[in-house]
Amino acid sequence: VANQGGGYRENYPRPGGNKGWNRDESCRNREKQWYDHNASWKEIEGEKDMYVPPHKRQKPKDTEGGRTKDMLSRILNKVEGSDKVLKEMKKDVSTLNQTMTYHSVFIKQLEIQMAQISSHLNPRQKGGLPSDTMANPKN
Repeated sequence: VANQGGGYRENYPRPGGNKGWNRDESCRNREKQWYDHNASWKEIEGEKDMYVPPHKRQKPKDTEGGRTKDMLSRILNKVEGSDKVLKEMKKDVSTLNQTMTYHSVFIKQLEIQMAQISSHLNPRQKGGLPSDTMANPKN
């Protein structure tokens, strides 16, 4: 007895024998049954449930096209609304810049006029410095 490890040997007789069935034929019969079962399933269901690759699938035009157009229309309306707001803001900023420039020029003119009025009201005496003290006229 060379094989004492209990391994399977095809020539080793099993208790109970073959019991009348051949292992290879049984597998073939089961495969045939599954094959026949799958064929009848396809006949019942037809080809409607067959897998279709994504690039070959037909897309429903009404729902997807309408949904896309609706979404693009909303986006366009929002962009146009934002564009109007930006144009109004640009106009407002331009008006503010013009007003600020006008005010700056006006303030310069007022400074010049105040200096002229001041020089007329308080004339400098010839030969005297502007920092000379003067006597209070009320004394």
